[in-house]
Amino acid sequence: GIKYGQLYCLNPDTGAIIGNTSVIANQGWVGLSSTAAVTEDTVWINSLQPETRLYGYSLDLKEEKYNISLPNATGSMYSSPSLSVDETVIYVPSNGGVEAYSTSTGEKLWVADFGLTYANKYQPSTPVYSNNVLYFTDGKSQLFAVNAETGEKIWNVSCKVAGKSTPAVTDSKI
Repeated sequence: GIKYGQLYCLNPDTGAIIGNTSVIANQGWVGLSSTAAVTEDTVWINSLQPETRLYGYSLDLKEEKYNISLPNATGSMYSSPSLSVDETVIYVPSNGGVEAYSTSTGEKLWVADFGLTYANKYQPSTPVYSNNVLYFTDGKSQLFAVNAETGEKIWNVSCKVAGKSTPAVTDSKI
């Protein structure tokens, strides 16, 4: 639904529409600009236009459960939200770094601001959760490790690779 600013829930056997959202953003490619993250009962999606927001919908997309303003996220919405393993926290890339929200209340839990802004081409990638650590890149060759419970930076290193890529994490390797 990116072009028309809507999400659709389809029957996998027939392709029939089960439900869909109203128009979230009708700004073409800048409207719905991320891949959805799905918990047991909620579909989460970023929207860049007309205002930067994090939406949470019922699985059939018929009910809007959360509508969270993300004023610090402009430019980073081209990255997708990600979830903690127990699906209780959703991590959202933002101008500055990453923000964490409760998936049960929508409450902001913390903000990790490292000065990564769209204006200076340092917007963060989709964060990857592993063993209570979030890993993400900044578009300017830095890889960050952040404590997933507190948002505190553990470390960052130069990767000497240009571009914003989502890190791959497996076992004890990044």
